[in-house]
Amino acid sequence: MNNWVELSLALHRAHAKLRLVLDEELGAFHGIDFEDYALLHALTDVEGYGASLPELARALGATRSSILRCIRPLEKIGLVDCEGTVAQRRVALTSAGRRTVKSADSSAQSICASSLPPLSAHEVDTLQNVLPRL
Repeated sequence: MNNWVELSLALHRAHAKLRLVLDEELGAFHGIDFEDYALLHALTDVEGYGASLPELARALGATRSSILRCIRPLEKIGLVDCEGTVAQRRVALTSAGRRTVKSADSSAQSICASSLPPLSAHEVDTLQNVLPRL
C-alpha cells in the first residue's frame, strides 16, 4: 500500500478514536455529540442572521442533507433558530446555543488535550497549517 493510503487510514483512525471520546463526554456533560458541537462551533463566527445550509455544508465538509438532519434536533431543543424555506434556510445560534457551545468549548479543549498524544508547539502548528489543505 502506498504512503497516501496509509496516511488516509491513519487520519481516519485518529479522527474516529477522538470522536468516540468527544461524543461520550460532550453527550454526558452538554447533551450534544461531536457533530452537533462542530455545527454549533461553526455558527459562532457567523455575522448577521446565521448561515445558509450550503455555507454550513462547505464549512463542515458535509452534505446539505446531513446538515439539515443535524439542525432539526438542535432547533427542537432550542440551541439554533432557523428562518426561511428549506431551499433558503438560514441557521443561527440562540442564546442557549451560545451558552452551550461556550461551555462545550472548555470540555472539548480539555478532552482533546488529554486524548491526543503530547505534541510540541511546532508539531501542533504544522498540523494546523497542513490539515486544512487536505
